[in-house]
Amino acid sequence: MLLMEKKGTIIDDIVLSRQLAQHIPIMVYLPYNYSKLYTYPVLYVQDGQDYFTLGKLATTLDRLIEQQQIDKCVVVAVPVSSTRERLVRYHPRGSRHEEYKRFFAEELVSHMDQNYATNPISGARAIMGESLGGTISMEIALQYPHTFRHVISQSGAFYGGTIERIQQFSASPDLLQLYLSIGTLETSVKTSAGNLDLVALNRQCKEAIQKKGIPLHYKEYTGDHTWALWQEDLPHALNVLWR
Repeated sequence: MLLMEKKGTIIDDIVLSRQLAQHIPIMVYLPYNYSKLYTYPVLYVQDGQDYFTLGKLATTLDRLIEQQQIDKCVVVAVPVSSTRERLVRYHPRGSRHEEYKRFFAEELVSHMDQNYATNPISGARAIMGESLGGTISMEIALQYPHTFRHVISQSGAFYGGTIERIQQFSASPDLLQLYLSIGTLETSVKTSAGNLDLVALNRQCKEAIQKKGIPLHYKEYTGDHTWALWQEDLPHALNVLWR
């Protein structure tokens, strides 16, 4: 028997950020039959526009929720308007990196908890991104482990000190639960720092996480640094996260 199609809705919202001194547009996915009588886990997403258009995130969520593979959840996606804006926010040495982390963990989370039916505990919050979006997601969780427990990093570009910060992480390892995926063909990925072997960097990151005793789900695919790979990985990542 075919399941009825039950689609969530995506609405536009705006957060006033004092940290970044500007209004930040966000996109919020609400699951089918969303109700303020309940509370929902929240997935916070970097490169928000791309995840909805190129990653087919909403379609994937609709299908997994309808098939009862995952629980209903709310998603808040933060788009970036340019490559430069992405670099200054996401890169560990970017000029707005620290302000963006504070915006994300303090102002954005507060906005969501005040205006939507969220479950306001760290175990019900996840943060996700691809490439440098995976980097900034990891950086935010390392700095705010009491706010974000779960991280999904797809092809994380772990250069600029992220692996060292994992090695220096001093809080309880059980505060975090991490998911890393990487394509085995990502051995020479063009970045602002030149061509990088992201496979080697993700394996180093995996080793550092395991030495810290932080719970980790690690997966390698046959694929390159493309949205086709990340879209393929999404159902698996979301099942690990919200099953």
